[in-house]
Amino acid sequence: MGSFKDRFGLGYLGPTGPSGPTSPTGPTGPAGAPERSGGSVGYNRAVNYIDDALLAYSLRLLQALQETPEKRARLFDLAAKVSARVEVLSGVTKELIVKGYLSKLEEDRVGNDLLQLTPAGKDFLEKF
Repeated sequence: MGSFKDRFGLGYLGPTGPSGPTSPTGPTGPAGAPERSGGSVGYNRAVNYIDDALLAYSLRLLQALQETPEKRARLFDLAAKVSARVEVLSGVTKELIVKGYLSKLEEDRVGNDLLQLTPAGKDFLEKF
């Protein structure tokens, strides 16, 4: 089984994807991104837009964590709070940790990790 991004991302839109080297939304692609071709700057920008979209879907998780005492909580408690499945949030939290918006304070052997909102995560939430 691949990573969260591999399973749920839009990587299939890459240069070897079914739509070929050009964008399905026109010559400039989504949000004015330049036309994609194998490994081009335009494709890299499109990937960055996808990363930002994944973060937007993570907003509920970050907001729930911000409302907790000391900006920390266990994954299972956060899943109940945002009405999401733990296996989905597990992938989301991995991406948020990589981006620097969350930190893992304690790793649990069954996946009920203790997570904390980082200063970068707080800054991200201030934008909303």
